[in-house]
Amino acid sequence: MAGSADMTKKAQLKRPEVLKELLEADLEMQMIGAKLKMKTIASTDTTLEGQPGDKINVIAYNYLGAAADLAEGEKVTIDKLQAIEKISPEIKKVAKALQITDEAVLSAYGDPVAEARKQIELSVRDKIDSNIMESLDAAPLKHDNKAGIIDYGNILQATGLFCDEEEEQYVLFIHPNQRVDIMSDKLFEKANLLKDELLTEGAIGRIAGCDVVVSRRIHDDTGVDGGTGLNWVNYICKKEAVKILTKKGVELEVSRDITTFSNTIVASAHYVTWLEFGDRAIKMINKKGYKATTPTHFDGANV
Repeated sequence: MAGSADMTKKAQLKRPEVLKELLEADLEMQMIGAKLKMKTIASTDTTLEGQPGDKINVIAYNYLGAAADLAEGEKVTIDKLQAIEKISPEIKKVAKALQITDEAVLSAYGDPVAEARKQIELSVRDKIDSNIMESLDAAPLKHDNKAGIIDYGNILQATGLFCDEEEEQYVLFIHPNQRVDIMSDKLFEKANLLKDELLTEGAIGRIAGCDVVVSRRIHDDTGVDGGTGLNWVNYICKKEAVKILTKKGVELEVSRDITTFSNTIVASAHYVTWLEFGDRAIKMINKKGYKATTPTHFDGANV
């Protein structure tokens, strides 16, 4: 049995290598990707990790078209694949840093080291989710509903732009201020009634065949195609519309500052996101309706 000398004690956390070892647990990019709010519409590819270069050439192919009738003895027309080369955005580095003093580790309530790991993971996830939303702005399919607030009829019209022959899984992203508008629609189906029928984690319900997910990252149309800010820019997406390519997973570095008796922790990740399939995302413009007001918090002053 290991003696007390082999145990990692709080006092040892002044050693950067020990702190780094504790922080690295569960900080893999795949794990972070699995917890993304928008993971349903994004796929993660790690095959480029360790490869040279900071831009990625993506090859796509045009559809050959339907097969043609051919009479007996007639020569078949020979087609060729039409390749389209796309260059993804340049791979970028994102980073987050924090500092923990010895006093915080030894005396603070709770577990500052575990909280640091949690906050780093949350920071990276938050940034990736934001980049996914930014990638959706490039959606070529658009439905303009500036004349009215979001509702069943307009969502259904928007999904018609997909021209799907079979039922697909759709995800509709709305702003928190649109929750009242959409839940007031008589054709909205609440999540607690659908139970296991919802396919998207975190969805509040379904309308017009779309699982509805609320996100503060939904923005208005200020500065978008001459927008006035009076409308919301929503997105309806299919699975894996966006690609996340990682160049390097989450990497932690810890350095000791002996003048302040603290450790500085820096986390970084190298990746890129882009809209890989333009026919899997629709940008939907809807008039602003319900507007939430800032809540008044109880402070005990009126007791």
